Amino acid sequence: MGIFTKFKLTEVLSTFCYLTEIISIKKLQNLKTIKYFANSINYDNSLKNITLYREIK
Repeated sequence: MGIFTKFKLTEVLSTFCYLTEIISIKKLQNLKTIKYFANSINYDNSLKNITLYREIK
């Protein structure tokens, strides 16, 4: 293995690691967005339930 081959290998590996890091960050952001929407939907439903409860009373 020459110096050039070792350099290429490390370059490919570091690029791969960089890409997987970006992908995992994107997935985390998507999860946060999904959780946010789920929470807002739950909040909206709880408000509707409170309103319904008040109307029934």
